[in-house]
Amino acid sequence: MKTTNYKDLPQIHKKMVKKAEEALKYAYNPYSKSYVAAAALTTGGKIITATNFANASTSVNLCAERSVIATANAQGSRKIKAIALIGAKEKGQFKEPITPCGICRQFLFEINRITGEELIVICSNTKKDKIYTFTIHELLPYPYSRYHKIDKKK
Repeated sequence: MKTTNYKDLPQIHKKMVKKAEEALKYAYNPYSKSYVAAAALTTGGKIITATNFANASTSVNLCAERSVIATANAQGSRKIKAIALIGAKEKGQFKEPITPCGICRQFLFEINRITGEELIVICSNTKKDKIYTFTIHELLPYPYSRYHKIDKKK
């Protein structure tokens, strides 16, 4: 894991965080009032955004991470290099970077199977003054592995 801030990110990662931040206005969560947006960078250089979408029956909530992967796939962009996340609260900020839940970590791990490359996950707090950058193996060192090798890539 690498800790940084927005101004010190590589240019493409800045663009991804900015696109995710712009998408936050479309997030839907009238229940916890926590809003999350994601931006996925395809191997072709396209940036696709999506948000969380909550439901009164919380087990059917859709996280931004799964939403952006499904959106990219529906647009014909299954090969993802990196994903950026940012979150906000209706009244206030996330002081710490928002990170994927366990379900999303396993879901994101599937991208490695598709691309054969480590997925980069960029996690920002609301102010963008604290950003974590992980590989998916750092976030999920031992994924459920029916078809994946568990060995971490070096």
